[in-house]
Amino acid sequence: MPSFTTQLPNLQALGPVVDIRIWVGTAVENALKKAGSPIPQPVPAKGMIDTGATSSVIQPAIAKSLGLQPVGIVNISTPPRPTFRVTSISFASSSPTASS
Repeated sequence: MPSFTTQLPNLQALGPVVDIRIWVGTAVENALKKAGSPIPQPVPAKGMIDTGATSSVIQPAIAKSLGLQPVGIVNISTPPRPTFRVTSISFASSSPTASS
């Protein structure tokens, strides 16, 4: 399981938001390499730290810029909303201080 440890200035004022990079996951990268296709560059984004989350979500525009295709549909729920269905994709992310 990935872990994230860092010191964030102004966490109380700004909230648990950090700069991250998002890129295609290993399986997608390997498939692109095998097909001789270019591997998209990582996309910078803002990420929210949610220690209670069981999955991550990204904006559709980020998925599109990485050429990511849906791999299924999953149900998610958030405290103020009932369960709803979203498109599932495979991707990877890191903080700027993590090695890539």
